[in-house]
Amino acid sequence: MKALIDGDTRWCSSCKSHKSRADFHKQAHYCKACANAKARQHHHRRMKEDPLYRDKKKDAHVRTTHGVSLEQYNAMLEQQRYCAICKVDLLSISRSLVHYDHCHTSGRYRSFLCTNCNRGLGHFKDRIESLETAIKYLKEHKHNGKD
Repeated sequence: MKALIDGDTRWCSSCKSHKSRADFHKQAHYCKACANAKARQHHHRRMKEDPLYRDKKKDAHVRTTHGVSLEQYNAMLEQQRYCAICKVDLLSISRSLVHYDHCHTSGRYRSFLCTNCNRGLGHFKDRIESLETAIKYLKEHKHNGKD
């Protein structure tokens, strides 16, 4: 790699090192890596400490990902309450374990699922034939291991 000559480097006041000018945003005192790290720290701190910021970010995520507002999402979850497959109470578990299931072909919302059921469908790639074969397999081996 070509040695950097004077004028091709800048000093990062955060990590205290010389780096290529390409490693900096225009008019920045920090290199891109340090600027990104500071932005992540700021975001995580605000997510912990600022409920309005947290709700705004959650609403933006839900709107972008699912096409509904956080208010609509929460109302739908309250109305359904239980996993559509195993019937676990979704309101009693962490929200990070609740999944807004959708058709991977059309993108349309199907229902809320718990993590286990969502992953199960994902592992079977939503193929009905595979799931039917798995059910047949379980039925055939229902008594294995029992005296």
